[in-house]
Amino acid sequence: MNKIFIVFSMMLCLSTIAWAEGADDYLDKRKIDISVYMGMYWPTNKLEVGNENYGFHAGHIIGIEGQYFFIKNIGVGVNHDYAYTETGNINIGGDISWFEINTRYLGPELILRYPKPKYDILLSAGFGQISNKFIGSGGNCNDCSEKDTNIGVLFQFEVRQYLTENVHAGVKLKYMSNKWSKEIMGEQVSANLRSWSMLQTIGYSF
Repeated sequence: MNKIFIVFSMMLCLSTIAWAEGADDYLDKRKIDISVYMGMYWPTNKLEVGNENYGFHAGHIIGIEGQYFFIKNIGVGVNHDYAYTETGNINIGGDISWFEINTRYLGPELILRYPKPKYDILLSAGFGQISNKFIGSGGNCNDCSEKDTNIGVLFQFEVRQYLTENVHAGVKLKYMSNKWSKEIMGEQVSANLRSWSMLQTIGYSF
């Protein structure tokens, strides 16, 4: 929580600077933006099952984002995305299984934007509800499933290129973090799930 407080304090300080820089452009045309994105999803840590650790495979992520800028440099938004990954073989409940893990994120964000006529650079941070669903296959855990919901944090860096006055395409680097723990087949399964995503975006500003 201390790290989150420090990050949001820094964002607030940067927002104050951005407000001073952008105050004369309050009526900037690009106030509202809606974009969709998709790309690769890489969990970077291990799944803990009892005393054993197991890795995750690379997965995929898709989402939608809405943003509102009350001046040209500062805005707020809402992020909603869905990510999919899976594990390798896991020894659980005395047998070998593997898991699909479906993760949904929904939450608000604070955005700093550096706008130019042909491109934007954006930095954002937020927090929201993360829902994880585990679906087992193989062994004693075939078709077993569990759900876990908690609060996670989100950081994003994005560069947008405007193809027309309103339509843009770009790339986004996303980091998400959350913790979860469930008992499955008599085993404690847990992870401090941290992930990176490289995304292709397309959107419309007006």
